Amino acid sequence: LMLFGSRVVFRTGNPINEHDLEKVSAGFARSIIVLSPSGVSPDDADDRALRQVLALVRLKQGCGGKLRGHIVVELQDSDNLPMLQIVGKGDVEAVVSHDLIGRLMLLAA
Repeated sequence: LMLFGSRVVFRTGNPINEHDLEKVSAGFARSIIVLSPSGVSPDDADDRALRQVLALVRLKQGCGGKLRGHIVVELQDSDNLPMLQIVGKGDVEAVVSHDLIGRLMLLAA
């Protein structure tokens, strides 16, 4: 795995809890990646991702706008993309895994 001088740090905790986000210094991260949980329905997975983004937006408001990280969120259903844009207030980019995998399979065929 080539990181090209980057340092990757993994943290654990409840990503919806603001205290846990502060404890892991989410406000100082350069990038924040919200992965979709496995083993749940696509709607439940996207619901959890939206709640995580809400917690990050609250953290940003609580820090006086000091959340500097680029936020990328994995969604499973493209129908939830407009809701993510509303919740993320334009500061969030989404990757719809279902669509991405389908496109990759078409390119590989």
